Amino acid sequence: MSEKTKNNFVSGFFLIILGILIIGLKQRVFHNISIFPILMGGFFLAGYLSNKSYGLLIPGCLLLSIGLTGGRTHLIGFRDFGSFGLGIGFVAIYVIDLIYRGKTHWWPLIPGIILILTGTRKFTHFISIGWPILIILFGIWIIIRSFQRKDEEDNPES
Repeated sequence: MSEKTKNNFVSGFFLIILGILIIGLKQRVFHNISIFPILMGGFFLAGYLSNKSYGLLIPGCLLLSIGLTGGRTHLIGFRDFGSFGLGIGFVAIYVIDLIYRGKTHWWPLIPGIILILTGTRKFTHFISIGWPILIILFGIWIIIRSFQRKDEEDNPES
């Protein structure tokens, strides 16, 4: 990925997170939410995206998942999703690194799958409320893939 594309991606990521948080706070979607882990997770993820440091991806994904699905959070549809959400955070470590760098470590899948399986008791509620988030994640994945393909077209390996 070119430096300009990377900087634009990080800037866009910051603006998306900031916009979502502002809309959520103004529309009272977040009740008694602990914004601190969400903001810290966003900063760690932005640091990972800017310099591909795997050590920043881990706390970024875990803090975001704790902030969005933790015990004190009352984000609509995700109350008390602690273990399931934390499992999603671990799987996100694997997926984001695979998409962004093209390679990854397999270890986050073990705690991720275990935590997701233990948190499936609330999964039926997630399906009814949270399926639009899967659409959003798919859209983000498509955007990331388009950047990767553009970079491959700009720098062919031949």
